[in-house]
Amino acid sequence: MKRLLMVISLLLLAGCGGGGQSSTGLTEDVAKPVTGVLPLELRAQGEGTQWRVELVTPAAADLYQLAGGITYDPAKYSVDNVTDGGGLGNGEATYFAWGETAPGALDFAYTKRFYGDGVDGAACLAVFEITTAQGFNLADFSIDPDPTATLARDSRKDPLEIKLTGEVR
Repeated sequence: MKRLLMVISLLLLAGCGGGGQSSTGLTEDVAKPVTGVLPLELRAQGEGTQWRVELVTPAAADLYQLAGGITYDPAKYSVDNVTDGGGLGNGEATYFAWGETAPGALDFAYTKRFYGDGVDGAACLAVFEITTAQGFNLADFSIDPDPTATLARDSRKDPLEIKLTGEVR
């Protein structure tokens, strides 16, 4: 299931966005150099048993696509809902897909639908609604910065380096 979701996510990312096309219209699979840095952090709000965890970027530069995963302790938390954070646009302008690929692992892909510029500045990228009966600690949640697990690209489909920033709040 995890491989299927990642394949779908990669196809979604490869098929959307600007640039990177040959004269035949097919996406080229040429390794491109990293063109910028995408800072990411997790933030949380809530109390008691109901929490909202947000994946945010405090300073995007031409962010067009993001695919990755969030891990957490499935013995302590259950995920009730996952939605796009609106940072790349609403459902009319973007695609957002997610799935729990294993207990404690959520994979997602978020991309703009149409050619054009990416997002600059602060943006909320994904929202995870969480229930816990054992107390909440944001340090129990993480995003994998490994470039094979988390992918970000600009509007030219050039890769962005993921950098985890900020304090766990």
